[in-house]
Amino acid sequence: MDFHHEPAGTQTPQFLCLPARHLVCILSVFGISHNIVSILFSSTLEFRYQLIIPFCITWILLNILLLFGAFCNNEPALKWSLRVVMASMVLTGLYMMVVPVMIASFVASGVSLPKGGHEEGRGPTEYDDFVKGMLVGYCFELVAVVLIGAQILKYILVNRLWEYAKSTVTVAESRYSTV
Repeated sequence: MDFHHEPAGTQTPQFLCLPARHLVCILSVFGISHNIVSILFSSTLEFRYQLIIPFCITWILLNILLLFGAFCNNEPALKWSLRVVMASMVLTGLYMMVVPVMIASFVASGVSLPKGGHEEGRGPTEYDDFVKGMLVGYCFELVAVVLIGAQILKYILVNRLWEYAKSTVTVAESRYSTV
């Protein structure tokens, strides 16, 4: 039995059973579409221009750059993609510190959502607004934790792709320099 073995360090990087390059492209496209949908569905919120749209546009641009780097799949593009993922991780950390608190404050103060939806004869109490704000803040914290996990996964995948690109260039140079 003769199996084909690739030289050390030249096996295509994978995450579980999925090729890393395809997974980075899928995560980038998902990030772009998720942020576009977030912008479109935030039209009823009062704080969309202060908070949601700037973060979403920044993430759309960063995901486009990441998609370009994964699509090109060469060492310089992947090195820039690695920097883009690091910037995304910093922005996600900033998002986790700022956004849940601001949104919880907006909801608890009654500024963010349109009035209505309460029983007739009974207006919203301060306690109801506080509980809504707390729940919305916790939900956004959960979303932020998932976003940080996705950014860490992107970093790991792009780092593997970058190391693979470096090693294949090194192997190719050593093959042709000996001839």
